[in-house]
Amino acid sequence: FTELKERAEEHSYDARVASLADQCLATWTRSVLAQAERERSSTEAVCALRDKCMRWLRDLDGNVGELRAMQSMHLRIRDDSEQLRQQDKLQLEVAKSSIVQMRTEIARLKQELQ
Repeated sequence: FTELKERAEEHSYDARVASLADQCLATWTRSVLAQAERERSSTEAVCALRDKCMRWLRDLDGNVGELRAMQSMHLRIRDDSEQLRQQDKLQLEVAKSSIVQMRTEIARLKQELQ
């Protein structure tokens, strides 16, 4: 467009051609500036989205860490609970055995008293 304007001026074309070249140059300049602004805005939007995704990933990593810690705690509680259940079972067997021994002793004592 600049070259068109210069040629128009060199060959003494009327001012109307030079004016049209100026208008074309101005329109082209505005278009280039608008495209540059769109690209800058797009770049900013992409960077903002990338930053948001990185925050989400960090949050997700933190949540995964918390879930793993909770799972580990759950497994420890389950294991502790199983140990307690086994201890209770053993104590119940001991108590049953003691009751049987006491009943046997009571029966023996009753016979001695008769």
